Amino acid sequence: MSLKMIRLPANYTQTINNIPSSVTYLDTGDSFNQSIDLIPSGITTLVLGRGFNQPVTTWPSSLVSLTLGDTYNHPLSNLPSTLQTLIIGNGFTAALSGLPNITTLIIGNSFNQSIDSLPNSITSLTLGNSFNQTITTPPTSLVTLRLGNSFNKTLGGLSSLTNLQTLVLGNAFNSAVASLPASLRTLHLGDAFNQLVNQLNEGLNTLVLGNAFNQSVDALPTTLSNLTIGNAFNQTINNLPALIFLQLGTAFNQPISQLPEGLVTLNLSINYNNTFENLPSTLQVFSFI
Repeated sequence: MSLKMIRLPANYTQTINNIPSSVTYLDTGDSFNQSIDLIPSGITTLVLGRGFNQPVTTWPSSLVSLTLGDTYNHPLSNLPSTLQTLIIGNGFTAALSGLPNITTLIIGNSFNQSIDSLPNSITSLTLGNSFNQTITTPPTSLVTLRLGNSFNKTLGGLSSLTNLQTLVLGNAFNSAVASLPASLRTLHLGDAFNQLVNQLNEGLNTLVLGNAFNQSVDALPTTLSNLTIGNAFNQTINNLPALIFLQLGTAFNQPISQLPEGLVTLNLSINYNNTFENLPSTLQVFSFI
């Protein structure tokens, strides 16, 4: 027998000894809080659950993916150069420095430290609901950036990113979005945002505007194909790009007569009580939600 994976039960609290060297995946469960110094060096995926909060100075040398649960709150050091994915839970507040060249970093809801010294190798970065630091020098390889529900800083530090494709901003963000990277394809703006969107980059495909937004949408990028607008929007619509998907929220009650030819899906609120005419011949789905 060549054992590859071990998942310990949620109530397991004993020390871990004599794990076969063939094991590459270890999940210690939600109650384990013992030293991991004796686990095999060949483990590539390590999941330390919600109960684990031991300082670790020696990690498995072959580690590729590391998940730390919601109790863990110690500085991270000596992580192996093989590490690619690091997921840190909701209790972590320590500063991050000296990380290896990981590609994916997810940090939970207590973290609020500078990210200006993160490795440039990171392509996907998710920061939780306490993070509200100015971003000056983000990782240069970023493709996806998700910022939680406290972030409300200017985005000038993102303008130099040449690979950023997806940007998700949480429910506190209400700053200008005029200097975003030309590479951006998807932009989600949360439920506090109510700023002008007339200087977004050409190339943008998908735009989601939250439940506070009530500004004109007559100067959106011509490349936009998917537009979702939340429950405060009630502006006239005169000049939309060649959309294929349009969803408008509960406050919208303007006449509809100039929708783009090519539109496939139109979703309106069940509260809508106005005229619609000259609907595009391409329309396939027309719903009241």
